[in-house]
Amino acid sequence: MNRSSRIFSGFTLVELLVVIAIIGVLVGLLLPAVQTARESARRSSCSNKIKQIGLALHTYHDGRRSLPYGWGGPATSTYQATYTKTGVSSGGFSGFVPLLPHFEQSALYDSIMASGKRPDLHATAGSPAFGTELADARCPSDASTPKLATEPGRSNYLLSAGDKMVQLGCEEGAVCGNSGSTPIGVSRAIFGVNSQVQFKDVTDGLSKTLALAEFALVNLQDVSGVRRVVNDRWGVANTTTSNANRSARECTKLFMNDQYTTGTNAAAVVPPGANMYAGRNAFFNTFMRPNGPVCTFGNSGGATDWHAATAPPRSKHPGGVHVAFADGAVSFISETIDNGSADVVWGQSSTGPAGISEGGVWGALGSRNGGEAKNYP
Repeated sequence: MNRSSRIFSGFTLVELLVVIAIIGVLVGLLLPAVQTARESARRSSCSNKIKQIGLALHTYHDGRRSLPYGWGGPATSTYQATYTKTGVSSGGFSGFVPLLPHFEQSALYDSIMASGKRPDLHATAGSPAFGTELADARCPSDASTPKLATEPGRSNYLLSAGDKMVQLGCEEGAVCGNSGSTPIGVSRAIFGVNSQVQFKDVTDGLSKTLALAEFALVNLQDVSGVRRVVNDRWGVANTTTSNANRSARECTKLFMNDQYTTGTNAAAVVPPGANMYAGRNAFFNTFMRPNGPVCTFGNSGGATDWHAATAPPRSKHPGGVHVAFADGAVSFISETIDNGSADVVWGQSSTGPAGISEGGVWGALGSRNGGEAKNYP
């Protein structure tokens, strides 16, 4: 055969470029689908975790005939002052501490109880046990700043304080900070200071009363050697200097262009979920819609921090948040849920809310005995 007559087959440069372009288009089409599938898996995991905590609440109630407190515990563990009927400050534990044995954390619970320490990692007053971060308390969709060894374990799940924004550290019927000698305080949710709510007390119905919701944690950074909250979409407004700013109406004004305009660089101990074991960090309320701005009182972990706040649940899932109802059911609540006139409310009286919730359907889901004739949307 004549050597010069051989025919060599192969790709031309144009054909190769066409193939590469086609592959690029396919990758571009498939990548969003892959990302969506991954988020769907993460969202399912978040839903399962809040479901397990909801079941732990039922196990606790079966054994104790009541739900755990939201903020309480042994007086020797006080962390941020609470106001009680007896005048003796209750412990600073969150309701997650007595729940620990009910989701396979008995050893951690025993360690905490044996320490007799307050729920932080203070060098002299705290216990290393509080540095434990539980996978069951973290939602995989929330890729927030990893915690340092010197920081307490966090939680993406919070306890319901209902539609109450004031006196969150006040036991019902106690004489609190600004009430003089008059007993005040109202507990409309299923969790409060030293609360022992029974299912029979939930007259609005277990299926229409919130117990838990998820909360996307803040990002943290070092500022002059101190851990502070990053002022971004997932930050919080620290409103130490103004009680008014903690109302839903004023809190909304502090969040513009996807960041907070005041209260930047709040202390790392301030935000909800920042310490799973501390009562002051364990509450959300049902006034501002889900994924709304968060405004808390306090900057450094002082005794009066966190007694008032606008703290709606929030998540990194598009469109809303997971919640668990008192009957154990888990649902995804839209961030556009009706919240009545809450967005224009300046504040609440020192006694807290009463009667039909100003927070519309969302507020009604937070109260256990408000008497609202609202249907779940």
